[in-house]
Amino acid sequence: MAATARPPTPAAIDRLVPGSAASAMLAVGVVEVAAGLVVAVRPKVGGYLVAAWLAGIIGNLLLLGDRYDVALRGVRAAGARTLTSALHGLLRSDPRSRQEFLALTGISR
Repeated sequence: MAATARPPTPAAIDRLVPGSAASAMLAVGVVEVAAGLVVAVRPKVGGYLVAAWLAGIIGNLLLLGDRYDVALRGVRAAGARTLTSALHGLLRSDPRSRQEFLALTGISR
């Protein structure tokens, strides 16, 4: 059984990036919005820009071996919980059926 790596602490991330982890994520958000705008205006150029950005993320994951991009977003922060769901049909329109389904799956709201 392979040992799982411990998630990086915010202090470790703060040592890796200029400023704080929060300011680094703000910069990431600005770059991503800018890349989206370039794609909207000049799709060919924007495609290369987004490809380069994703290559950087892949390099980060492969070379560093840690998931700093996920840690920066707080996914592994103490007490953090991520839930993604989409309800359709009866589960979406009938609150009673939805509550029964969520109770049966162990997901409470």
